[in-house]
Amino acid sequence: MSWSREEGNRICDLIKHQEKMLNDRVFSLIVLNGLGLVALSLSWKSAPEVVPILSLFGAAGSAVMLAPIAAADAGIANLLRLWKKHAGDDNLPIVGLPSSFVWRIVWIAIPVLFIVVWARLMLAADGEVFGVDMVTGLGTASHRFE
Repeated sequence: MSWSREEGNRICDLIKHQEKMLNDRVFSLIVLNGLGLVALSLSWKSAPEVVPILSLFGAAGSAVMLAPIAAADAGIANLLRLWKKHAGDDNLPIVGLPSSFVWRIVWIAIPVLFIVVWARLMLAADGEVFGVDMVTGLGTASHRFE
């Protein structure tokens, strides 16, 4: 059972819409993290007490964006699956990168990478944790919790 031309065009429009949403979400994630890193760099020496708060907001913002990015990617995969199942010979093929597990990992890795960076910066703001300097990764002679 194949779709009519109108149904095929509708699915193509939905795929384009989901791709635009995914691109917009990744773009906003990168912009927000960039602004947060700029704010962190400006306050690193002058107001070090703000650094853990900025790091927490950066990690939380990245974690919040993880679900919508994964949802948009899953939506594209589902629409492409429908397209492959019902597209007839008279419908145009979908052009672009295939939606696969590898691309899903790439899209999800972007917010996870930002979460790791923010967590590392939060630890680096304290200087050392359990006798290990978090900036250099080297052990120190004194322990913080003695």
